[in-house]
Amino acid sequence: MSNVDVLVAGAGLSGLTLAREMESGGVNYRLVDTRKGPQDFKRAMYLISSVIARQLSLGETCVEGEKPIVGYREYDAATGRMVDGLGPILSGEIGFTPVSQYRIEKSLRSGEIGRNISWGTTVEGLVDSGSGVEVTTNRGNIRAKLVVDATGHSAAVTKMAGKREGDYLIRALRGGSYPVTGHDPRVIHFVSGLERNEGNWMVPLGESGAEVMAGQVMPVSGAREWWDKYGQGALENLVGWYEKKLGISISLPGNGGENMAFRVDPAPASQFKGGVVPFGEAAGLNSPIHGQLIDVLPLYAKTLADEIVRAKERGEWMNVGKGFYRKFLTAPPFLYLIHRGFLENRIRGGSRTGGVNRFIYKILREEFDDFSLWRILQEGGLKLEDVVRLSIRRPREMTGFIVGSTPVLAHLLVTRPDLYVQFVASMPGRIASLAKDRLGSSAV
Repeated sequence: MSNVDVLVAGAGLSGLTLAREMESGGVNYRLVDTRKGPQDFKRAMYLISSVIARQLSLGETCVEGEKPIVGYREYDAATGRMVDGLGPILSGEIGFTPVSQYRIEKSLRSGEIGRNISWGTTVEGLVDSGSGVEVTTNRGNIRAKLVVDATGHSAAVTKMAGKREGDYLIRALRGGSYPVTGHDPRVIHFVSGLERNEGNWMVPLGESGAEVMAGQVMPVSGAREWWDKYGQGALENLVGWYEKKLGISISLPGNGGENMAFRVDPAPASQFKGGVVPFGEAAGLNSPIHGQLIDVLPLYAKTLADEIVRAKERGEWMNVGKGFYRKFLTAPPFLYLIHRGFLENRIRGGSRTGGVNRFIYKILREEFDDFSLWRILQEGGLKLEDVVRLSIRRPREMTGFIVGSTPVLAHLLVTRPDLYVQFVASMPGRIASLAKDRLGSSAV
């Protein structure tokens, strides 16, 4: 029986990206995948399949489009420079993402990740040994301190680990195309013409569902309590129980209260038996609420890998995944990492977008809450001095981030009064007045 710190089930885009981050952190991990090797075709649900292609006489066109891409180079917008040239694309899944294609592909070609992948290996069972997880596969057993489920929508390993009451969180998804979730109960609700009262953030839809404001979550058990207390809600159309239709997409037009989709996703990893942490699509992160997964996957992977590295250093694996899920499933969607990525990019001198589009930038300015910046500074490894100096250099662009965070202002005033004076002096008049009001005029 082999021993590893982390076993990742699924060597697709999510699993490979996470592996790349763990590799840089010195984590002893193993990737397993049921497939025999990297895929040379695209498997995304909205890309044309080879069967349909043949029916439409598009086979030759699709074959031509699948030829390896060579001679391209990657442009780094943050530095304004070209980076190393790209080799042939080894996998349709790798080529699917514009964000991490180069890094993952280079890692595979160099053996940086490939040496830790066991192709043709299927997870068949899990046993929680108290000090870790014993994983049974078709090619032998593996003992791991943590198992990461990156198997996609089916979340096969998460389901194998078992669940308790209330292990699922109900999520609201706005209009778009969504695959049917693989978690029990496998249910998506479609609501048409449901009115939303301003004060109510949840409307029950039955025993297994509830309408939840975007970005909010609640255990199924909590939804049932709410249902029993307040009675039935208005509902015109209900589509549910797609157990035999995994992988089928449901197209949902409209947005807001007119048309909403609801799916049931796994709860934080600490509630699962067997030490399994779902990641990527297995964790329900591929939805418009969290942005397109391929665009923010490196940030997701970096956060979870950071938790894993800290667990390895401390020898404490019990709570791995708690911080990850707190940031993404119980906070405004992925804002924590976007904040962090934005600030890191700006400190390096990158452009305003720099991997964060203008829409996300607008959300940042509108939804930055009082403690977000403080959490980033405490947990994300950013230095307060760097953020403040950046704000002094670009007052109109950055000042609102700091003014909106009383804990940061107070800490800055106590630890670096010199920077605090420079900071207030650099601010536009209206914002400077707000900062003084927050901490008292005597602070300046």
